[in-house]
Amino acid sequence: MADPAETPLLAGRYAHVRELGRGATGRVLLADDRAEGGRRAIKVVPAEHAERLRWEMSLLASVAHPNLARVFELVVVEAALGPPLRLA
Repeated sequence: MADPAETPLLAGRYAHVRELGRGATGRVLLADDRAEGGRRAIKVVPAEHAERLRWEMSLLASVAHPNLARVFELVVVEAALGPPLRLA
């Protein structure tokens, strides 16, 4: 198992825990939020689907309901990340 101190962080704060699932356009990762604490689900999509994700995020951020996941932020990855994130 990798040393947590050496694990690359997404956006300088999210540490990969495990993959939760995959779908038609991307995957969802479970991550520890090292800045605020707690666990977060991170939705990862390829660049060609980024615009739809921006629309989805703005819509979800405007809705508050106990049966919907809370949206925290949109992170754009500018460079590839290796294991365990494996983001192109």
